[in-house]
Amino acid sequence: MLEALETRWAPALSGLHEFHLATLSSIGPPDARLANARSRELEFHFRFELVIDRPESSGGIIRRVPVVIHLELA
Repeated sequence: MLEALETRWAPALSGLHEFHLATLSSIGPPDARLANARSRELEFHFRFELVIDRPESSGGIIRRVPVVIHLELA
């Protein structure tokens, strides 16, 4: 997970200032819902700052700034 964030998604995550593992569970028993695969839960805490400096229209008071976020998990 960390390797994917550091290499594959690094350009898209330039606003990621802090990212750390908060919780790591032990590996669980085989789970029928996951085709008898074993799983582990990870919880991350992060601080992300998204800077948008493009107003919706020019002139006058900026009333709204559109924010579009797309997260893709592989």
